Amino acid sequence: MATKSTKSYAEQLNRTKVMLDGLRANAATIQKRGLDDVFFDRLQKGLERSVALNTEQEKLKADLKIKTDELTNEMDVLAKLYAEAKKLVKIEFPQEQWVEFGLADKR
Repeated sequence: MATKSTKSYAEQLNRTKVMLDGLRANAATIQKRGLDDVFFDRLQKGLERSVALNTEQEKLKADLKIKTDELTNEMDVLAKLYAEAKKLVKIEFPQEQWVEFGLADKR
């Protein structure tokens, strides 16, 4: 089970890159402890995949923000139109008929 980290993905990716660079620079020493080229390659591939996924996620977040802004603007327009229609229904029709328009208001 993965543990929750307080580091951002960018920080984790950067730390991993620095670690990998250090491991490769000191490969002869660290290989004595069991970390070999296969491990380095796995770490490199994991880093590359994570960078790609992080980049994709950041783009999706940016796209989502744009869509959220569009939706917010459209909902504001819709709320104004609804309020105008509601006001006119209340003026034009008796209260008993308001339910026909989805209004449960008492006044």
